[in-house]
Amino acid sequence: EPTERGVTATLEQRGEINRLIEELEDGWRGSSALEGANRGRLLRECEVKYVGQTSSVRANAAGGRFRGRVGRLVFATTGLYQHVLEVGMDRFIAVNMICFNFMGIIPGATILRGDVDVLGTSAIAALEAKYNT
Repeated sequence: EPTERGVTATLEQRGEINRLIEELEDGWRGSSALEGANRGRLLRECEVKYVGQTSSVRANAAGGRFRGRVGRLVFATTGLYQHVLEVGMDRFIAVNMICFNFMGIIPGATILRGDVDVLGTSAIAALEAKYNT
């Protein structure tokens, strides 16, 4: 059932999705997503179907303010994509593309770019607390 990429997910839906994500993450535990066979699973272009953030009032972890409450009204999301790309020896970037209809009428898109780094457990915990995941 559609959940506006997680924004409108019920507690029950969120719980089931999070359980499935945890199962997938457990399968990777102890390995690097940037090494061996895992590289192809990370370094790819894909559509974002779910963001586990519990509140998207001001902004959203995937799409920033374009995916906040006001942003979704003004820029109705029609597509959300994330591409993780290698741009040099052990250097990676994430390119997020948000497709939308401005005021529900005019199609448009914006691209957000960021560097990719491997985070330790304390940095991950801080991000989870910040984004309420």
